[in-house]
Amino acid sequence: MTAAFLVSGTLHIVRPQIFEPIVPRGLAHRRALVHLSGAAELACAVGMLNPTTRRLAGRAAAALLVAVFPANVQMAVDAHRAVVRRGPSPSRRLRRALALTRLPLQVPLIMWALEDEDSASASGHATRPGPPIVATRASSRPAIAAGRRQGAPQSTTWRLTSL
Repeated sequence: MTAAFLVSGTLHIVRPQIFEPIVPRGLAHRRALVHLSGAAELACAVGMLNPTTRRLAGRAAAALLVAVFPANVQMAVDAHRAVVRRGPSPSRRLRRALALTRLPLQVPLIMWALEDEDSASASGHATRPGPPIVATRASSRPAIAAGRRQGAPQSTTWRLTSL
């Protein structure tokens, strides 16, 4: 997800004209909205790269996906209108099918963004930070074993416990 947000955010900034047509008609300042959503995608991507900000960035990414959903609806409406008005060419049908398919796919994308997973991990395994782990020194009891002086400490052992 991080890579997708990096690529998409960069495209929103570098090539805003690609995204301007899907900004819902009732909204003004299309280019500014495209730049803003691109900057938000980049911020989410950077946040997802850092383990300490990953959870917050995932929530922000989910909110962003909800916020841009009207643009996806606009894209689907426009694709359908193009088929109706200009005729059902193969490319127009494909564009409409992809735009319509994208709408329900937003739900798993939002759920994915809400998961606290390590999207930058090459292994693909989710990391869920648990409670902090603390190393505490086990009590040093006097050794009573043969050959040791009474009162000499045993070797130090450490115990890992979670808070």
